[in-house]
Amino acid sequence: MSLNSLEEIASYIVSEGKGILAADESNPTCGKRFDSIGVESSEENRRE
Repeated sequence: MSLNSLEEIASYIVSEGKGILAADESNPTCGKRFDSIGVESSEENRRE
């Protein structure tokens, strides 16, 4: 991977509205978090 690619990725990750979430929790726990913000706890939403 080239440095340019790393810089592009880093810029994207820190752009407004983006970020990284590292979570080690069960689907039911994740579902409770999503319920609190009105988001369906689907595999696609959890991945996104």
